[in-house]
Amino acid sequence: MFPREHIPKAKDVMRQVEARIGQTIGLADLDAEAIQGSVLAEVVGTGGFAYHLEVGYHFPLHTSVPSKAMLAYLPPDEQEHFLSRMLFRSFTPSTITSRTDFEAELASVREKGYAIDVSEQLEGCHCVGVPVFDDSHRVIAGLWATGPSSHLPVRNFEQIAAILKRGSQEISQRISSGRRSPDRHYINSVVEQACGILQSNLHQPVDIKELAANLYVSYSWFRKVFKEQTGEAPAEYHLNRRIQKAAELLRQTGFSVRRISEELGFKSQNHFSALFKRKTGRSPSAFRAEG
Repeated sequence: MFPREHIPKAKDVMRQVEARIGQTIGLADLDAEAIQGSVLAEVVGTGGFAYHLEVGYHFPLHTSVPSKAMLAYLPPDEQEHFLSRMLFRSFTPSTITSRTDFEAELASVREKGYAIDVSEQLEGCHCVGVPVFDDSHRVIAGLWATGPSSHLPVRNFEQIAAILKRGSQEISQRISSGRRSPDRHYINSVVEQACGILQSNLHQPVDIKELAANLYVSYSWFRKVFKEQTGEAPAEYHLNRRIQKAAELLRQTGFSVRRISEELGFKSQNHFSALFKRKTGRSPSAFRAEG
């Protein structure tokens, strides 16, 4: 997947990332035949005790952050090729051992924009990883940091992910041919992923700029293609689904208007009622009364 001739360019960026994190940095891609991940390059950490990644080493997909980061952003048919063939062997008490749980993990990766491993294959080993895309916005590699849990604590994961994301973007720019022209299949995949994330987060507002960043696309491009595909801007799409959910709760439950507004994360009951009336033409109480 990752062009081998560009590995030196990637390693240059990996050295910069390692200098900021101090832990071993790896680059990997997917082996579609072996249904495993494969290490392409490493930069050994200089922050004291560090793990070593052997280039060419094959690793299981369900425990590793580079494979989680890559699989999360594959088109559905390509993702299915791997998921339907994966063996969920248990290594530690933290290992994900079912496809259902693993798919939930991939959804979390798409939502946050990065993958994590908290001792899933090796006790005491923590990892954080992000996807790397080519100039057609197709995922081609995973970039990750790995180290002992004492050097890579969970509380630092988000900070580490931010550094890795910048490294991923730099690698993509360095290997780009300048053709930034995503195809329709990719656009459909991005919009589908975005809709899934928005629909699974109806209990609160969603930061659309952050969502675009976690999908590894620009905010302006994302808003444009999302509206072209759905007919609604992302924020409006999300608000409309929250209002639809409120309508379902008004019809199907005895929850008070206040409770519904709180469960869906609106600022206040008055704010919710005003938005609901703007969207439906009726107040929540009137909507409920009309059945």
